[in-house]
Amino acid sequence: MSSAAHPTRYVSLLGLGFGDCGKGRFTDHLCGELQAHTVVRFNGGAQAGHNVVLADGRHHTFSQFGAGTFAGAATWLAQPMIVNVAGSPVSVSNIHTDSTFGGFDLVVRYETDDVSNMAATRTKSVALMKALLTLHPEWKEGFHGMWVFANAPNQQPFSLELSMPQIAAQS
Repeated sequence: MSSAAHPTRYVSLLGLGFGDCGKGRFTDHLCGELQAHTVVRFNGGAQAGHNVVLADGRHHTFSQFGAGTFAGAATWLAQPMIVNVAGSPVSVSNIHTDSTFGGFDLVVRYETDDVSNMAATRTKSVALMKALLTLHPEWKEGFHGMWVFANAPNQQPFSLELSMPQIAAQS
């Protein structure tokens, strides 16, 4: 909701070159300056990487989360954001963080055709968790666990929550 005191602002930051042009740094800066609520990622893949180094020395190369994460901005992944899971593409529709239940967790939503076979959906969800942790091993130390929601048309979503040690223990 916007008002005269808090107008809605939209800022677009596009790198029209071949990368490494400072998009991550500028996104982080703008999110902090403008107190942005959300960063929208509309393109990218496994090779994407936006580096942010803060004044306190923290450094991260963001490739799924938006570069405004350190500034508190949520990430909305414009569809499709494809993650390779055991050789099969999975369309991830949203990744964000949540601390509702005490731990600092990742929340991942993905699209699938069917969730009626709960064992198969659980296997796919665990494989997605493992694929994301392979891409981002630093998440194992930074987060308590991961919630994954599988969304299928005309069906209730399937959800699974595992701590980082539980994900690692899955075979």
